[in-house]
Amino acid sequence: MKKTSKTEKKAARKKPTKKAAKPAGKKAAGKKSPGKRLTDKQRLLVLAKYEKLLAAGMKAPQAAKKVGVSYITLLAWRKKLGKTSTAKPGRKPGRHSAKKAKKAARKSSRKGSRKTAKKTRKAAPSGSTESLILITPSGYRIEGISPRDLITIMKSLG
Repeated sequence: MKKTSKTEKKAARKKPTKKAAKPAGKKAAGKKSPGKRLTDKQRLLVLAKYEKLLAAGMKAPQAAKKVGVSYITLLAWRKKLGKTSTAKPGRKPGRHSAKKAKKAARKSSRKGSRKTAKKTRKAAPSGSTESLILITPSGYRIEGISPRDLITIMKSLG
């Protein structure tokens, strides 16, 4: 029986792999070439072309694509040059954000609906004109609706 060394065993285990020869001068499929560095003059020319497209009415991301530079890169270049777009002014100090306003409105509407429910119970003694409370499957509550109105709503829904 012949003794084999460790390196011979490893070589025997390795399977030969076939690598396809790459055609000269062509890049591999699926791989992008790295971006080009532009000089300051080239950047100014690209920005000028981009701004012409914007002035013509094209949307910013589309204009950036047509120029061949990403929209974010163009924004960074404009910022460096001090050319900022005409943006909306920020909210004034002391004003609350929209989230806070919505939250406050939700709280107040809950309290208001409780108060109106109590009023309808007190105001509508038994035997007077009927007022119904409709609760939709999505959770909306409609109070004080007459049976006639309810019937017309149900008919319109089909």
